[in-house]
Amino acid sequence: MTTTTLPPYSLATLLPADVTPISTAPLFYHSDNAEMIAESGWNSSTQSLFERYRGKVCCLTDWYGEIPLYADDTTSMCCMLYAWVRNPDANADESVRFLPIMVQCHEQPRYGYTPVRGHHVSCTAFQCDASVKERAEFLVWWKNVWAVQTAAAMGKNFKENYLAQLRKSWQDTVSPKPVKGSKWRVKAGRKYPHGKVGMMFWDGKTRFGHAIGLAWSDKRDANGKFTDVGFINPANVEYVPNDTDQHILNNLVEDSKQADRLCDERTKQVLALLMRYPPIGDTPNPHARVSASGITMEIGGQR
Repeated sequence: MTTTTLPPYSLATLLPADVTPISTAPLFYHSDNAEMIAESGWNSSTQSLFERYRGKVCCLTDWYGEIPLYADDTTSMCCMLYAWVRNPDANADESVRFLPIMVQCHEQPRYGYTPVRGHHVSCTAFQCDASVKERAEFLVWWKNVWAVQTAAAMGKNFKENYLAQLRKSWQDTVSPKPVKGSKWRVKAGRKYPHGKVGMMFWDGKTRFGHAIGLAWSDKRDANGKFTDVGFINPANVEYVPNDTDQHILNNLVEDSKQADRLCDERTKQVLALLMRYPPIGDTPNPHARVSASGITMEIGGQR
């Protein structure tokens, strides 16, 4: 049995919309082993950040995701460590009183196309080394400001994405590509009365450009060809939904009414997640005995 000190971390740091943490396994853990740290993406830039924020880190959080790393915009799966520090601008807005600074980035091998937390756990020399009072203030800010604002923003983003999908489905339904047998209504032009409806039977080019042929009635000649017809620019007609299309449109209207409810549910879901982290005590107390290096956990075997 080996005792390893893990810094406070969060599964929700800068969470993209709709991302659910895969597990509670941390991607980084504190270590004094210089060789192991060096293998985890530590370089001169990281060392500079380490020195700059020594004694100022209120919380360490990590995130695993796909980011562009190279000049050709190719991406790679990386685990990133963020150090939360007080904003040096004393006049900064309350929403940014503390800032997440990416202090370490470790490129990870892929496991298929799914991010897998807990594999290739990385080492770091960073610690939550700010004063207990500073960390307690950070926790109050995290739960009362950052978590609330972040959850609201993610709920709004979810709603916008949800409605965008409904709008696309609506547009695809009311403005499909012209196909034979579909009905179209004249909406523009001077050749035919506006509102006149015909069934499409032809699509091609005339000497005036692209056009569709519409049969205004079912009148046919001896060979079965439509006789009561017109040829019109597709830009001058609009699709007439059939019964199936209308059913889809009605369902989309009903689905749109759920947007606010779904937004609220997602906001509450994200907020509940964020309120669980950072795990440095549920009741902020400047006099509480909080380990400067984080939470001590006993894990079996070597990592």
